[in-house]
Amino acid sequence: MKILLRIAHLSIVVLAPLAFAGCVAQTAGEDRKTSARAGGCDASAPDEQEPFKANVRSMLEREQFGALDDLADELNRTEERFAGGDWKSYRLQQALSAPAGGCDDTDARWKELLAVLTRWHEQRPASMPAAIAIAEASIGYGWEARGTGFADTVTPEGWRLLDQRMAPAEGVLMKAASATPKTVEWYRAMIHLGRVQAWDRSRVDALVEQAVTLDPQYLHVYSEMARYLMPRWNGAEGDWENFAERSAERLGGREGSVVYSHIAWQISKYHRGHEFFDENRVSWPRIKQGFVDREALYGTSRRNLNAFCKLAADAADRQTTRELLARIGEEWDPGVWRERKYFDDYRTWAGK
Repeated sequence: MKILLRIAHLSIVVLAPLAFAGCVAQTAGEDRKTSARAGGCDASAPDEQEPFKANVRSMLEREQFGALDDLADELNRTEERFAGGDWKSYRLQQALSAPAGGCDDTDARWKELLAVLTRWHEQRPASMPAAIAIAEASIGYGWEARGTGFADTVTPEGWRLLDQRMAPAEGVLMKAASATPKTVEWYRAMIHLGRVQAWDRSRVDALVEQAVTLDPQYLHVYSEMARYLMPRWNGAEGDWENFAERSAERLGGREGSVVYSHIAWQISKYHRGHEFFDENRVSWPRIKQGFVDREALYGTSRRNLNAFCKLAADAADRQTTRELLARIGEEWDPGVWRERKYFDDYRTWAGK
């Protein structure tokens, strides 16, 4: 299976029905768009952060490059987060690195995006956010050419375009790092590229160590490294779980608890419902406590609340699921459930 999923060190998430608690649902695994995200492009559904991301995209369309650099500098300096604890610097880079239509946008829109990012980089060569955006857009554009099918369905032209389009990413990032202080977003982007290009473990470990030294609370370096360590990518069975445990223990306290649950949540997106708990060495009590600690520290968000609820159901914790459904009411999140019918399936199970 690992050989099938990883030709040229790339993988694809398998979609299949979720059999769970006597009902059949397909949600909560991965669909075509999240398969694309597994490679190099984020296709998450709109959420409370969408106005912020839409504003960033608008600034880019108007080529307000200086203002974008200033905003990125401010967010890196202040480490400002959204309600729920997500980092604004991460969402800024996410908004810059893919067309508004996401992974499935047209080839023309990808070219337009890369063209404006290139103008930004040429006009302001010391811009770190421009370099990161070019690198990550190159990965996403390459993945768009490859497609989201199994490796043995990818055409020779798909592989060629993937390699060709990703080729500039490392050089752009390394050149930026030689001229501008490295940020946690730079480290995350490097680890992302290392995952897709299957860099040596020691090199990626060193990047993680440097990033954690720079900011031990930055969540997205942890989740990016956990993805690198999944067996479908560059790790072995148990690697990402060991990393999650060590990271939580190293940070300690509530922040360590948050890191553990954040990693688990992100990795759960590659699994179908309860299979996440069946196939991985994870602790539901620790994940649950992490969501509780995250809300205590940073407040809540619709996405966090819905994700917490779904994981509770996948862990067969009916009581916690009921409590969270009562809080959610009708504020279900398509970014978690994909479709309303799947949310309703879980709610039916919880009510039994």
